[in-house]
Amino acid sequence: IKEAGEEAGIPANMVREGAVDVGCLSQMTHKLQDDQHYSGGATKSSSSCMKQSLYYSWDLEVDASFRPIAVDGEVAQFRLWTASELEQEVRYGNNLRPAMRLVITDFLMRHGIITPDTESNYTQIRNAMTNHRLVCNGMMCAMG
Repeated sequence: IKEAGEEAGIPANMVREGAVDVGCLSQMTHKLQDDQHYSGGATKSSSSCMKQSLYYSWDLEVDASFRPIAVDGEVAQFRLWTASELEQEVRYGNNLRPAMRLVITDFLMRHGIITPDTESNYTQIRNAMTNHRLVCNGMMCAMG
């Protein structure tokens, strides 16, 4: 409730009355780190680390007239996308952070926009999203 208010100006009562818990998603990200310093002053020119993140997702259906408001400064802007635009962005674009690709891919799958008929890796992607083993390096690796 707090995050919905802080991130998008959504009233608490609207969240309490309409938000539906749709599950938890897991993501492992691989980050390369240049010139990382190690104890003793030694440096290694290139190294990497893995970071696991869990995302608790909620759906909230809103009126067509609803417009979110960036309240706390963490969100630069909101934009209304069609389902087709979202699918194209998830598959081929580079405007979304990996975490947002994950959440939007889940949404598109749950709502029948990405299906086993339109995505040959559907089962592998779905399993990875909930089995704590989805590895991303800037974009959805499994999306084809």
